[in-house]
Amino acid sequence: IGVVTDTGRMVVKHHGRVVADIPAKKIANESPVYERASREPAYLAAVRAFTLAGIADLQDPTEALLQLLRQPTLASKNWVYRQYDHMVRNGSVVCPGSDAAVIRIKADSLPPAPAGTANPPPFLDRFVALTCDCNATYVYLDPYEGGKIAVAEAARNLACSGATPLGVTDNLNFGNPYNPELFWQLKESVRGLAEACRALNTPVTGGNCSLYNQSPGGAIDPTPTVAMVGRIEKPEQITTQWFKDEGDAIILLGEIADRDDPLQGLGGSAYLQTLHGLKTGRPPRCDLEKARTLHEAIRSLIYGGEVKSAHDCSEGGLAVALAECCISQPVARETPRCIGAQIDLSECETPAQSTPTAPSTAAASAPTTPLRLAALLFGETQHRILITTAPLHATKVMEQAKILGVPARKVGVVGGDRLHIKTTAGQWAWSVAELYDGWWNAIARAMA
Repeated sequence: IGVVTDTGRMVVKHHGRVVADIPAKKIANESPVYERASREPAYLAAVRAFTLAGIADLQDPTEALLQLLRQPTLASKNWVYRQYDHMVRNGSVVCPGSDAAVIRIKADSLPPAPAGTANPPPFLDRFVALTCDCNATYVYLDPYEGGKIAVAEAARNLACSGATPLGVTDNLNFGNPYNPELFWQLKESVRGLAEACRALNTPVTGGNCSLYNQSPGGAIDPTPTVAMVGRIEKPEQITTQWFKDEGDAIILLGEIADRDDPLQGLGGSAYLQTLHGLKTGRPPRCDLEKARTLHEAIRSLIYGGEVKSAHDCSEGGLAVALAECCISQPVARETPRCIGAQIDLSECETPAQSTPTAPSTAAASAPTTPLRLAALLFGETQHRILITTAPLHATKVMEQAKILGVPARKVGVVGGDRLHIKTTAGQWAWSVAELYDGWWNAIARAMA
């Protein structure tokens, strides 16, 4: 549709006639900046003061997992995406339902070469991955951290698909910017978005704002949605989230929990909202350096050819991610392929021992807070990915991950018709058919 020039101007032609000739710098770098009044919202004082002290730990997660999978934000979105054509020109390689969709750009997608072009080089199929992400609850509870997480999760989803991010477009959905507290949400979330985009090398190529989204009852939760696109170099590098073969080793990349987070990843979590009716607490922390290291590591492992599946842990935590790996593979319409897994987290609840650099400091001698069962299964600590590999390659893959700077441990094996999870607090099992039914049909039943 065009070429890059060195004129500093964006020129648009229609049937040979110039219809726009704009100085690019005026739009990109020299646009006016609004400095509106802003004020930190009063509700954040209670958010930051929240602790888990008054909340009893989970005793039996059986019903909790089923409830979470039925929540609209976690349930399958098939009721929505089946209402439009998501296989245009048969270019969809990975359809909706995995961490990212993947489309194939074919040679016949391009216009013919200009007349007189001698021997144009052959066009090889290109593979593009796309995802959209934003956890509005996180942004409400901490706009800056929530903005960072929106970008980091989108980049993590692309990395799990084998893609290297190329760019971002955003959709900033907020309330009335003339309200100083709402404008503060907008300003802080954009600060987080910008910092994460710089750290993860994902330029923002465009976007739009949707403001004044509120009713007499109040404004919507601030929702800076991030759409990110990436490129996958080779078709064999395309990776999906669902488990593949019986006997495959399941490996967790990243820490089981953020031990320095007093809320253990439960702040702003789907678990707190669904099981306790609480939308509060500081959301999980987003370390952009850890994010970049993890994304580079998973791509390296995928390129090595030994990763069969990859799925990020995000909303709902580890147990929800495991369930999604068991139940999310579509074979045909109304025909899923569900497969179980045996998971052992009993050795994950004690942090790995290391030699402290300063044994005399208070931090080095401070006791470790026991990890709650709710946090182990449903905490939303960032920068974690579940992968599978053939059992023969498991040790090699874990050692490679550690060399790349990412903690890795085997947590289970694929197989059977139940998701079985063992911890030091007990063990529980769910029929994958029951998990699938609640997850796949939740929105359709709500809309009936």
